[in-house]
Amino acid sequence: MEIHAQERRAVPRRLPWRRAARPVTSLPGSQRGLVSSARLLPLSALLVLGACTYNVDVDGDLFRCETDADCGPGWICVPQENRDVSICFRADACAEERCNEADDDCDGATDEDFDLSSDDANCGACGAACPGGTQCVDAACHEVDCANGLDDDGDGLTDCLDEIDCTGEGCGPNGLTCLSAACRCRTGDGPEAACDDGADNDCDGLIDCDDDSCAGQLCGPNARVCVALGVCACPGPDTEATCGDGLDEDCDGLTDCADPDCRGLGCGPGLVCGDGACDTEATCDNGEDDDLDGWTDCGDPDCCSVPACCAEAHCAGTICDPMGLGCTASGCDGEGACGDGLDEDGDGKTDCADPDCESRSCGPTCQCSGGLPHEGSCGDGVDDDGDGKTDCSDPDCDGAPCTGGGLCAGGTCSGEGDCADGNDNDGDTLTDCADPDCEGRACAGGGLCAGGTCSREGDCADGNDNDGDTLTDCADPDCEGAPCAEGLVCGGGRCEVEASCQDGLDDDGDGLTDCADPDCDGLACGLGLRCGGGGCTVEAACGSGYDEDGDGPADCADPDCDGAACAHGCLCIGGAATETACDDGADNDSDGTTDCADADCEGLSCGAGCTCAAGTPTETLCDDGADNDSDGTTDCADTDCAGIAGCP
Repeated sequence: MEIHAQERRAVPRRLPWRRAARPVTSLPGSQRGLVSSARLLPLSALLVLGACTYNVDVDGDLFRCETDADCGPGWICVPQENRDVSICFRADACAEERCNEADDDCDGATDEDFDLSSDDANCGACGAACPGGTQCVDAACHEVDCANGLDDDGDGLTDCLDEIDCTGEGCGPNGLTCLSAACRCRTGDGPEAACDDGADNDCDGLIDCDDDSCAGQLCGPNARVCVALGVCACPGPDTEATCGDGLDEDCDGLTDCADPDCRGLGCGPGLVCGDGACDTEATCDNGEDDDLDGWTDCGDPDCCSVPACCAEAHCAGTICDPMGLGCTASGCDGEGACGDGLDEDGDGKTDCADPDCESRSCGPTCQCSGGLPHEGSCGDGVDDDGDGKTDCSDPDCDGAPCTGGGLCAGGTCSGEGDCADGNDNDGDTLTDCADPDCEGRACAGGGLCAGGTCSREGDCADGNDNDGDTLTDCADPDCEGAPCAEGLVCGGGRCEVEASCQDGLDDDGDGLTDCADPDCDGLACGLGLRCGGGGCTVEAACGSGYDEDGDGPADCADPDCDGAACAHGCLCIGGAATETACDDGADNDSDGTTDCADADCEGLSCGAGCTCAAGTPTETLCDDGADNDSDGTTDCADTDCAGIAGCP
């Protein structure tokens, strides 16, 4: 360390130390010298006595200090890293520490403020910054975004393919996780996370309403819900039921008076729905201006169609002027009531046949549409529209909710609804599991309906015989493949079979993992894949439009899908999507033809007492009083019935 020249001239070579001087003991390793008992001399006045040489730090430990004052002007006292000592340095020789393999701040350590093992800006070496989407871990940049389709860390592997960084990390919505180098569901046991996204969120091979966990869940616009397996529909009536409650009961996206169904119906005290608003006089004989438009009772244009107003002496045979200024000589304008059998406006047309009644109520559960009354409620046992057909037997009700939670289809209420209440909810004389509508649905005791009986165990780990067949848990063949303990499923009557085929673990301790374990054959091992031949290579999602197993053909064109469902009412057969539900009004196999018009339906049922033949519904039950094929003729009057059940 150098002492300024002017300071050297001011200090004599020898100093007449006072008797009170004492040895320097606070500078270990230096030549022994004397220091004034008052304080250490300033650095500028320091002399090396005896064997010491002036201006030379002989022992190489620089000059120790406690504060900047001990060092002199222009110098600072710097504590040393990992040493219990502070040393004087020129102030302009020290700076803030940077990552540059140098001791910038004079503390005796290099780059000590930077952790090269975790610093994203200096990962493994100074200046080695990790790119976006990566993080410095153990002095290397690693992938942290496993769902952006990018190779963030430049190791040649993208997202889940980068197993070291992404295994166990989220890679998509609804809990999708990187497992075995693919973005997969963790399990197929949980409920469907969303029932309106067209995705199999819980990896059980079922989508939206086809998954029984979606029952009652939102599945479409305007509050549509899954009302039955595979059916997304409005749970309410076909037309708006209440016109002042702020609800869209018929799921058409229109509420109260904004819905044409409500025109002329009550929406508030003394008011009915007019042209899209609750602003029309409802009571025309109370002496009140109910809608606050300045006109009262029959003087209000809203009351023009009310028969009582037309019958008043000053309006007899006339109608109210559109401007509310009296009457004209044209007769009553507009049908007053649309279900009373009267021609109130004298135009020769009665009730629904009068265009004035279009979309208006023709009874408590009846609505005019297309010049005809239509059934409003399909589960009340009443012929609401007076056409001689009640509830589901009325074609107006096709697809509408009926009793017991079912839906009208093919003239019958074909959905049992509750399969564990001992009741025939849809009126087809079949109860609970005996009704084919209940196949695969929950029944009494925690079981599931199968083959007409409540024969599936349900819970295979509770020690109970839930389906009453004297077999418990894994001993019941119904439990084959079902979870029976943590990490295990039933197999061969025992609780010891691989439970998860995509977790990289040997769950049953037989030395074989995931698809390498024969227990996993045919089970899900990834998104749209099943185990087969010892690998996760078999297409499982047969209606997704994707080639999940990467073998070229997708969906039904892939032999893996033969016999598998490709959608509700559709099976893969012979490499093609084939319609199997022939009475739901849907083109289930997307070939442009529906129900009996689809050649796939030839010979299949199109509803109770109906079979598809030559491309049309054909009556086969000829003594039930029903028009089973909806061709307008019933039983023996239908030519299809010739020679059947005594028909000529």
